[in-house]
Amino acid sequence: MPMAKSNKLPILFFATLFILTILAYQLIISDKYYPLTFIGDTNVSFLTEGQAIRKLESKFNKRTALKLQFNSAQGSFTVDLATSSASLDYSSLGKAFKDQKQLPAPFLITRISPHISFPALPRQTDLIAEAVNKPYLDAQLTFDEIITPEGSPSARIQIKEGLNGLSLDQQKLEENLSQFILTGKYSDNLPIKVVPPKITTQYVLKARAVLNDTLQKPLKLTFNEHGWDLDTKQLLALLDLLQIAQAVVKIGLKVVA
Repeated sequence: MPMAKSNKLPILFFATLFILTILAYQLIISDKYYPLTFIGDTNVSFLTEGQAIRKLESKFNKRTALKLQFNSAQGSFTVDLATSSASLDYSSLGKAFKDQKQLPAPFLITRISPHISFPALPRQTDLIAEAVNKPYLDAQLTFDEIITPEGSPSARIQIKEGLNGLSLDQQKLEENLSQFILTGKYSDNLPIKVVPPKITTQYVLKARAVLNDTLQKPLKLTFNEHGWDLDTKQLLALLDLLQIAQAVVKIGLKVVA
């Protein structure tokens, strides 16, 4: 029996030591961020909220004083962060701190990404947009009449294909700038998005298929027992490829071949 009691002493000792260590750790870390906590590339582990803010502010002030170069097929452009009025939402750090204290495991990697706004950035991006933006071109239908070698008139419906436009993606640009301020890294490719035409070539091809039938037989529109005959040339003069389908549904027009 004495031997069994002596074997329990080391277990009780280490159990007590473990509990005391946990309690001491919780006491020390109660007003500090947990280990493995990062705001961008800034390690704020074991720092209080105030210490974390001061450490983050130091990098923020240095990085927002710089100019960043962006490249595109339209040329190179510079964004001056010093004149963008960049502002970091420090309140999100406090929220992250409170949320972290509710986590059951204090040794998980936590990455905090506070929101950064750029109120004065449009003064620069508007100028960049003027240089890179390109309007889209809607596809079009054209009608012409030609004289065949036999001397008889012939009608043709032709298509002018639509072309994509280009537009500066200001949201992605701001995300890129925020990434640089938080981590010191960014992509120097100017974010440009493709803007498709509202009237696509595929849409016009379908319209032409319908209109080709009117070359042989005009359309008759009926509404409340009234009717109108429209040939292809008249249809093209009146046709709004975006609105015609909406109008047919809205006013109840019935198209009869």
